[in-house]
Amino acid sequence: MLDEGLTVDPKRMDFPPTGIFVRARVPAGGYGSFDIVQLDAPSLQRWLRSRGGNNEWAEAVVALLLGHRVDTRLEGMKTSSV
Repeated sequence: MLDEGLTVDPKRMDFPPTGIFVRARVPAGGYGSFDIVQLDAPSLQRWLRSRGGNNEWAEAVVALLLGHRVDTRLEGMKTSSV
């Protein structure tokens, strides 16, 4: 996957890995290879849509499985990092 501005959430570094790695930026600067569980919520959504898909239900399920909060009451399911 090409870098599309994916960013790591430093608070998620100790989450159990999925084994799916992407190139992402650390907020303090620099790039590296990180597990998708370490991405912040907006980056996870961009990564999930990077192949042309847009399935809000599936995105919400993946976000929940990876420990993000999902607010389904709002227009267009919004996610946030825990």
